[in-house]
Order: sequence, then structure tokens, then C-alpha cells
Amino acid sequence: MNKASHEPMRRMESWADTLYSEAKSRTVPTDLHAIARFQGIKRAQIQLMVHRSALAPQEGGYCVYIRGLEPQGLAIGAAEPDGLLTVRQRFAFAHEIAHTLFYKFSARTPVATGEVPNKPDLEEICDRGAKRILAPKSIVQSEVKARLDTPERIDVDFVRAISAHFRVSHRVMIERLRVAYPENEFARCIVLVENDEGTHKVAAGYVGVPILSVFPSTADYPLLSKWLPELPPETASQTGKSTSRQTVRGRNLLIEKFPLGPSGDFLLQIDDLDNLAPSSQ
Repeated sequence: MNKASHEPMRRMESWADTLYSEAKSRTVPTDLHAIARFQGIKRAQIQLMVHRSALAPQEGGYCVYIRGLEPQGLAIGAAEPDGLLTVRQRFAFAHEIAHTLFYKFSARTPVATGEVPNKPDLEEICDRGAKRILAPKSIVQSEVKARLDTPERIDVDFVRAISAHFRVSHRVMIERLRVAYPENEFARCIVLVENDEGTHKVAAGYVGVPILSVFPSTADYPLLSKWLPELPPETASQTGKSTSRQTVRGRNLLIEKFPLGPSGDFLLQIDDLDNLAPSSQ
């Protein structure tokens, strides 16, 4: 990311973290309608379009367009209905809400500030803002405390359950758990692996401190075959759940694969058998 974008990124993170309380969402999942109204969005609708979403300034505020096969207007004057938007549509909606940070009102119509001229940087910044809007750190922490007696119990079953509760992707939730509990003292690693036309990539990971030294950075080694070369190649291509035991850097590891449907994506839960973390059940 361009150095000039670092300050806007920090401003986005600080701003997005406050939206949940300022807009009085008060619910899980986040009420995106409440936050949209708070940010001056007057209309929102689903329509057939190429891009996943778009923000259009209009007199007195904004209109948001979200890609979908069944065109319809969203009644943003009321609370967001359960299940109306898919997980991807909710992320797209939150992304466009994040874009409003980089507009100012000139006369009656918002005008882009141009604060982040680099388009890829701007999109990345708004993606990060969307994650914070959908899963605020304090709310994630509250939900974990309400469901588990200790964060050491965070496992794949819990990640799947809390992702569904927040109506966010596994990738978003894993990243937000990493922010909420960055120094978790459990010897467990939870990894999301995405299937990109037969190539399996590590998309997100949550690693407890005691086992952190076992694995390289996912940023440096995004390919699963490079990140965990000890894993049998057939594990990634198999469609069902599987379990294996591997020794990695002197650690005796239990590696469990949990498929995530026809996409070919899956979650890995990796436990240190000599320092086994408790389960969420």
C-alpha cells in the first residue's frame, strides 16, 4: 500500500470502530440499515449489475446499489430484515458505507474528497472498514465471552457458529477474532483455505501464541503446499472431512479438515497433541 494511504487507513479503522455504537445498531448481526441511515444513505437497492456494488451521491445523501439476481429496493427506513441479504451482499453494503468517509457535502450533493487517489488502496481501505462495521472488536469480544468460558476454546465449530451469527464470511470472522484476541494462549491454529480453480491458498489464519513458531507467515507463503508442505497433497483435493497426524518442527500435530461446500474451500484445525487446547463444546 502507498505510504500516503496509511493515514487514511488509520482514520478508517478508528471511524469504522465507532459506527456500531454511534448508529445505535444494538444487534448482532449489525443492522446495516441503521448505519446506512446514520451515514446519509437515502436509498439502497439490489439490481443486476457487473460490479458487486456501487455508491452514487445524490442530493442530500447517497444511493447504494448491490448486485443481485432479484432486483428490489431495500426499506432502509426500518431495521435490516434477517436473511434478506447474503453474506457477500452484506459485505458489499458495508463496503459502500465505508466509502462515505471519503466524501464531503458541497452544496447539497456529496463530493469525493480525493484523499486516496490510488484506486486499489481505496478499495482495500474500504474493505477493512467493512470488516470492522460488520464485526466490531468489542462486540466480537462480548459474544465470545457470552458463549465460551475462555477464548482458548475457540475452534472450527465455534468459528462456523459465530460467523453465521454475525452473518459474515469465515474469512472476515477469523480476521476479526485475530484482532479481538491477538495473544490467545492456546496451542491451536485455525486456517481458511480457498480453492482457486484447483489451487489452494491460505486466505486467513488464527494462530495461538504457543504454536505460532510452527507456521510461516501466510502473507509470505499463501499457497497451502508451501505453507504446510507436510500435509498430504490429496488432503486438499478430497471432498470429505479428513484427519491426519504430522510432525512439524518437532511438534506432534493433529490436522483436521472441514469442507465448506461445493466451492472446494475448507477449514483446517491444527492442534498440538502435547498441549491440547479445549474444544468449544
